[in-house]
Amino acid sequence: MASQAYNQPVGTEPKDRRVQTPSTGGLNKGADGKAEPSRWFSKNASRVSIVCNGVARMLKPKGRRRWLYGTVGIVIVVLWVGLILAFAREQQKSEEFNEEGDSRQFTHAYAPGTTPEFWFFKGELRRLDTDGQTLAVQWSASQYNPGNDTYTPLLASSEDIPMGLNVYRDIYAVFDSNVTDAIDDGFERFMLDNATAFPVGNVGVRECDAFDTDIDLTEATGSVWSEPSRGYPFDKWAGSIVLVVNNIGASLQYYNRTNALAGSFDGIYLGGSLLNWKVTANSSSTCYNPPSSTNCELHVDFDIRRSGLVKFTVIAVVIVNWLSTIVIFLLTAETLYLGRSKIIDGTDMLSVLFAALFALPGVRSLLPGAPSFGSTIDLVGVLPNVIIISLCTSCWAIAKLCGRGQEQREGSKSLAGDA
Repeated sequence: MASQAYNQPVGTEPKDRRVQTPSTGGLNKGADGKAEPSRWFSKNASRVSIVCNGVARMLKPKGRRRWLYGTVGIVIVVLWVGLILAFAREQQKSEEFNEEGDSRQFTHAYAPGTTPEFWFFKGELRRLDTDGQTLAVQWSASQYNPGNDTYTPLLASSEDIPMGLNVYRDIYAVFDSNVTDAIDDGFERFMLDNATAFPVGNVGVRECDAFDTDIDLTEATGSVWSEPSRGYPFDKWAGSIVLVVNNIGASLQYYNRTNALAGSFDGIYLGGSLLNWKVTANSSSTCYNPPSSTNCELHVDFDIRRSGLVKFTVIAVVIVNWLSTIVIFLLTAETLYLGRSKIIDGTDMLSVLFAALFALPGVRSLLPGAPSFGSTIDLVGVLPNVIIISLCTSCWAIAKLCGRGQEQREGSKSLAGDA
């Protein structure tokens, strides 16, 4: 059969699709029938009306929810930043307090018109080893001027102290009756109780004179919540050191001894800081015990604990861990024991459970300054959560397997009925 030519319907005009004019749908038409742009896109549209329309859309139910979500997010960020700044300020105040040290006791301890000499040890915090339970501190000698409240490096007179000052740790300076009677100027003299002790350093000759000490740390309190490492992040450490100096040059020159002319510095102050730790120190010199002193040493006691930021972070992580665990437990109970089978069919919870199961130990390893596993925080905020989520995972896996088995049996029965 021969093909028939296509007949154009009467009263219609042919249209070329390649040059067809785009539709003007969605545009307003004027009085002459021509399309006009909507008011939203009009060049003459008022900016105020545009803003009003946008605000009106935001105030609709969906817009209000978006505003609520955004406001809550902004508030959370602002609160977090504020807390971080507050903890940073607290740490800064602690460092300023350490830098003042014992100078607060000697600010007004001098007569007007005099230039007193107060000798201080400056302790520069180096590192804290919780496994070895030691605190590394580098010490140097400074002279405190209460008139202008400043510290300057101690440079002793070469005539009075020709060989500088030897520094000894953890020994005592006892009353020396021989030197006291020989000088007889109304002041007591002391000597080292161990003449064979080896000095840990020598200061007073050069500005760069310094020596290092490792201070052993022990448990500060007997509470299980503040026990070192086990009580993280509320663990408290304590350490102490005894410092004694002697004028080794004058001792050899005038008395032919190495342990004469011993004494103590007036106090200490600390410099530097340790990340995630708050370190404070108190010192006392036994040379000032009235009415007369039988010893003359500088006793320094250290108090070490976690910073406020570390405590806040750990508490926040524990709370989030328990909230996640409770939500997973309630969802499991609602689904498996209250017959909510649609949740099993429609939600792949196994992937969420496995992710939570492996995420908890990972989050624990990110805690600042976290000790080895086994502390109290692990027994309270990590291990029970892992056990609960593991049980929920097992219940979900069993429910999934039982549901698939039941579907296969129902499918077999329907096929048998159709046959």
